[in-house]
Formats: sequence, C-alpha cells, structure tokens
Amino acid sequence: MTTAMRALEIRALEPDGEDPALFLALSRLVADAYPIMRRTTDEALASYAEQLRQSLAHPGTRLVVAERDGAPAGVMRLYDYTR
Repeated sequence: MTTAMRALEIRALEPDGEDPALFLALSRLVADAYPIMRRTTDEALASYAEQLRQSLAHPGTRLVVAERDGAPAGVMRLYDYTR
C-alpha cells in the first residue's frame, strides 16, 4: 500500500501578526532535529522561540516555514548578503 504525501506550503514569516504558538512549535522542531543544542526544558524552548521571533526584526534575515496541513514541518533561516 502506498500513501500520497501531502503538499507542503512554504512561506516567509512576517515580523508582525504571526501566532506566538508557531514560534514555540518551531523551537520544538529545531530542538528535535538538533539534539546537540540541548534545549530540553520548557524554559529553554520558550527562550529559543522568542529568539526566533526576534530574529524577524533583523534586516537581511528571513525565516521561512514549511507547513503541512497547517502544522510546521520545517524551518530555515535565509540571509540576504547583498544588503
């Protein structure tokens, strides 16, 4: 039996108006992908979520999220070195 993979929606995160819960979900996603970061406590995850949110304010830096069925499936940081 084969199952069809649902499509990903990929979008840039906006500096304003994003759901704060999204940043916590992204923080957990990154912590699971990179256990060497040792962000295992709720406090550490919340702190990293806030760092992700604040990074949207930096010029030349963008966060892009991949979502499947409205849930985050991946995230990456893009840097614009031409600025």
